[in-house]
Amino acid sequence: MIFLTEKILKGRIVVRTAKQKELTAFGLELPKNSQVFFALHERNIVGICRCRIEPKRREGIISAIEVSKGFKTKGIGHKLLGKAHAYFEKNGIKRSSVVPDKKPKKFYQKAGYTQLSKKSQRIFRISPKVRRRHKK
Repeated sequence: MIFLTEKILKGRIVVRTAKQKELTAFGLELPKNSQVFFALHERNIVGICRCRIEPKRREGIISAIEVSKGFKTKGIGHKLLGKAHAYFEKNGIKRSSVVPDKKPKKFYQKAGYTQLSKKSQRIFRISPKVRRRHKK
């Protein structure tokens, strides 16, 4: 176990946009206004993030962030989340939301998402630029 942890910490994690041929190999289709990001360690996929933009609502939706068991708590999920936020901001989206499972709820809260109400499972995050504008 210690050897595996040391190897993970020494190995470089690369987070990048998934290529269409990779998605096809996994049987995934990329709908319009959607993006998939992979986290790779030594050419192996150890994490994935699926997100999309809802143009009518001007909102980014993160549908899933998954990290392989042996690679959790290494910051990979936050790197994937950062890629999704960059994708949203590049497309002019200032608000993103996620409907997490019960377990990773703390993960999203740590990343700056706040729950609007106890009844609603939807969690929102407003970009720092928008927060500054609201404070003035």
